[in-house]
Amino acid sequence: VACAASDGFDCGFDFEFIPAGADAAARARLQRWTATEAVLKAAGRGLSAAGEVRLDADLYCGRIAGVSYTLHGIDLGSSYAAHLATPEPVIDVRIAAVPPAPAAPAP
Repeated sequence: VACAASDGFDCGFDFEFIPAGADAAARARLQRWTATEAVLKAAGRGLSAAGEVRLDADLYCGRIAGVSYTLHGIDLGSSYAAHLATPEPVIDVRIAAVPPAPAAPAP
């Protein structure tokens, strides 16, 4: 589970697991898909609008409905593809792990 939050503007975040043994083409598709979904989420749009998202080749910018979003590749390790989309560039992106809640005692 992951999330993104901002107190200054709407943002969108998506990540996908990269299966073991995935080739470079599969990894590239997942990178493009997470960028697309991040733009959709930042724009408040659903998956049905995925075909409207336009991404730059370098995945630094995405656009939908005339609005541009800055894309930030997020490093969650080699087993994940992840992107954050924001309506303006951000300088400070923080990644924090939250420890799991303790298990409930057995009845």
